[in-house]
This record gives sequence, structure tokens and C-alpha cells, in this order.
Amino acid sequence: MFRRTVLLAALFSFCVGTASWAMMNTATIEDIMTKGHKKGGFRDQINIELKKGTPDWTAVQTAASEFKTLAEDLGKNKPPKGSEASWKKACDEYFGYVKELDAATQQKNKSKSVTALGKIGKTCTGCHNAHRP
Repeated sequence: MFRRTVLLAALFSFCVGTASWAMMNTATIEDIMTKGHKKGGFRDQINIELKKGTPDWTAVQTAASEFKTLAEDLGKNKPPKGSEASWKKACDEYFGYVKELDAATQQKNKSKSVTALGKIGKTCTGCHNAHRP
């Protein structure tokens, strides 16, 4: 009986620790917006490169991949205001466009990359109106 109790306590501690670790490693909304969208952020870096006649695809692909990793965390945060359902829908749409951008850059497809970047930009106003405090 004692052995089972100790085992259950250890398992519970592991689960709580794992959940805490995951929460601590989730980028905040502020981090995502700063690193992804502010001047010099991933979106800006990619946009600058795509405006060139011949983009530095290695730089674009790296930025898009890091942007995708960051964007995946947005939906793991709680909305500062507004409904959870609206937040989930907005985050899913945003992440879908960032994934689309990443895929287009991996294919070195400038046209699709520009289109995906434009779609990402169009998600800002609706999400900010519904969820930005």
C-alpha cells in the first residue's frame, strides 16, 4: 500500500512538473507580437527579403520556420479579453497562414510567400478588435 502511494505521488509530481514546464516554455502574447510583428521581427524580415529581386532564401526560410514555432504558441495563451471560442478561431486562422508562409518559403515560391504574408497581415485588426485589451 505504501509503495503504491509513493508511486502515485511520484507520478502526480511528474505530471504537474511536466505541465508547469510546458507553460513556462510557451511564448507569451507579448513575445509573439514583438518577435513576430514589430519592426525587425520575423514578418518584417521576411517582407524585406521578399521585396528584393532575389531573396536570401536561407534567411527567409529560417525566419519563417522560427515564426511558425512562435505562432504555434499563440493559441496556448488565454485571450486578454473576448471569448475563448473567438480566440481559438482567430489563433487557428493565424497559425494556418503562418504555416502556409513557412511551406511557401521552403518551396522558395516568392508569389505564394507574399500572398501568405498578406493573409497574416489581414488577421491583425479582427483579432486586436476582439481580444486586445
